[in-house]
Amino acid sequence: MFYDSDINAHHNYLQLAFHHISDMVFLIHRDENGRFRYSTANHKAVEMFSFPDNFQGREISEIMPHSSACIIQKKYQEAMEQQQTITYQSRIETPSGDSGESPRTLDVESKVTPIIDECGRCDYLIAVTRDVTSWVEQNKQFKQALQQVELMFNHTADAVFMFDKDARYTKVNQGFTNILGWTEEELLRDSSISILPAEDSGFPSIWHQLQQGHVIENHYDRRIAKSGRIVNVLASYSPVMEDGKMTGGVAMYKDITELKQVENRLRESEEKYRAIVNHTNDLIRVLDAEGFVQYASPSHKDVLGLPSDFFVGKSILSFTHPDDMDKLQNTINEILETGRSADIEYRRYHKAGTIIWIEAQCTPVLKHNGTVEQIVLVARDVSNRKSREEKLRSMAMYDDLTGLPNRRFFYQELEQTVKVTQRYISSYKSRPALLTLDCDNFKAINDTHGHDIGDKVIKRFAERVQQCLRDADLFSRVGGDEFLILLPNAEKEADVTMIARRILHALEEPLPIENNLLTLTTSIGAAFYKKENSVEQWVRESDKALYKAKTSGEDSFRFY
Repeated sequence: MFYDSDINAHHNYLQLAFHHISDMVFLIHRDENGRFRYSTANHKAVEMFSFPDNFQGREISEIMPHSSACIIQKKYQEAMEQQQTITYQSRIETPSGDSGESPRTLDVESKVTPIIDECGRCDYLIAVTRDVTSWVEQNKQFKQALQQVELMFNHTADAVFMFDKDARYTKVNQGFTNILGWTEEELLRDSSISILPAEDSGFPSIWHQLQQGHVIENHYDRRIAKSGRIVNVLASYSPVMEDGKMTGGVAMYKDITELKQVENRLRESEEKYRAIVNHTNDLIRVLDAEGFVQYASPSHKDVLGLPSDFFVGKSILSFTHPDDMDKLQNTINEILETGRSADIEYRRYHKAGTIIWIEAQCTPVLKHNGTVEQIVLVARDVSNRKSREEKLRSMAMYDDLTGLPNRRFFYQELEQTVKVTQRYISSYKSRPALLTLDCDNFKAINDTHGHDIGDKVIKRFAERVQQCLRDADLFSRVGGDEFLILLPNAEKEADVTMIARRILHALEEPLPIENNLLTLTTSIGAAFYKKENSVEQWVRESDKALYKAKTSGEDSFRFY
């Protein structure tokens, strides 16, 4: 028999446990009018949802924001009608609270259990709710990371493939097919296909190391393509281990066939190499492993003011700007350590004492054992480009919203294009074309969704269009929803049409803006440059073409 003191003690224990549960717990009552009211809630729930002191007995819709109350009550109603436990996940907004706390948006997972009495009546339910905001965000980041890995896997130029514990292919990328010829379907269908040359004897050692859990990086090897061609590769392998055993792995092959051919030619005849580089405008140097110049191309005289033999035997650091010496030395050290190519921009002195900017591509020449024997530097004077970049940084030349060149920048480039074209138009096979485009019915988007959404639409629009253009094309936002594109090398109308159609096609997919999917089209007008035209005339002709496109129907393209 329980005494009152025992009952009170048990009640206190239950209350203590109830309020120390890490999840949020709500006891909900449905009144005779079918409205859901809070009977009680534990401390965690009151704290997380900033409930007022007098929340007990009040309707959910009185305390929770409208959108959140609708979600919660719908699920409670569903649990009661089905008379069974349901679990759901949703994003809800918390109340602002009596102390003026700002509302918060939480991702929650709730388990709702109806309480059914002996008569089958259900007037109460218990909801156990967990804050999964962090988990949802982590899951989102994981999916993004997975997508990025998939993109890198599918679009890298190197051959990348996955294999199982029995050395069978499980997945290969397009780079593998491009380099070695075999498709994933062929490799999965026929496990007897091999890319190992008949004389290969080193792979068993590699496989043994992988089984021991060792990562193998930058291993020089030879593989045989589907066509029978021998491919020189720089191979890297990473095993996947579970409980100390290899369950599979990932490998990447970088095709260095051309590099090996260059290396062999250098070894066979330095004179042949000199014949290749002696007439280039680029600065070409061959360094030994200590960073001393073994060869310098004749172009050094034109670019640096000193004959090429002046540099032979000197350190690559000679006449380098003091502030850039560490940077250059670190790049050389990295190449020596990794055997990988690297790019660098640094400053050095001209014979006249002036400072020039150098952009260099540094490529290692590897011995058969994989160590670096020489480094080939192909460099050029980029002082003019650096000067232009500096000027651009000091001027307001870009649109704040999209990051695209603005009207001022674009018209300067247009003026320069007209000058060059007028001078050399007779010798050019191609001629520049100008595209004018804007967003169809953009005002309606602003009016319906507001200017913040409108700005995001402009940014997404610009990103979509930019992806359709070539590196040499210049894309500018000149105001509002008006954009201009300069195609400097368009041989015929079909070239311009192809790009315009690409843009129209890119916009067929709705733009994801916050919680909206917005459909946006564009109209495009185009005009080729005519020798007698000024910049203003050229722009007007492109505008007229845009007008023709507009009058013929939205989402269209017309020439002037």
